[in-house]
Amino acid sequence: MENISIKKADISHLEQIEAIEKTLVHRNLSYDSIKKDLENGSTYYLVAITEKENKVVGYIGCELLVD
Repeated sequence: MENISIKKADISHLEQIEAIEKTLVHRNLSYDSIKKDLENGSTYYLVAITEKENKVVGYIGCELLVD
């Protein structure tokens, strides 16, 4: 089994996040939506990346909302 590391997502991960998103049944974020989120200072994504292949195998995102 290959080692996996968790890193803060950036624009270089966008296409791989979108590819995962397209496999989901309940929610599909568009490329532009994910890109906007990655550029937005209040939305954070973490990616799980295989160390050998540098492939995104999972991700999680959250948005900080201030009232």
